[in-house]
Amino acid sequence: MITILLLSLLGVDDEHIIADYLRSEPNLGPFYEHRGITNMTPIITDFMAEQGKTLPRVVVDTLRTFDRAAWMREGGLEEEDLATLRARLL
Repeated sequence: MITILLLSLLGVDDEHIIADYLRSEPNLGPFYEHRGITNMTPIITDFMAEQGKTLPRVVVDTLRTFDRAAWMREGGLEEEDLATLRARLL
């Protein structure tokens, strides 16, 4: 979710973020296993299914309803900080 938030704040459009997530999600299991970290994806996926949702749907809903920029600004992020991140990462 951090990457989703960061990409969004940097101005990457939602469709590209969703496509990136869908490409990346299948690799999470091996990623966690390689690092010896418990892969929570199956547990989260099962929980979401019980709620009638999917992880990709939650990503889409989050991107479409959560005002990330306002939330980050309330936390102290300045437009200058975003400009610096854009210059370094895009």
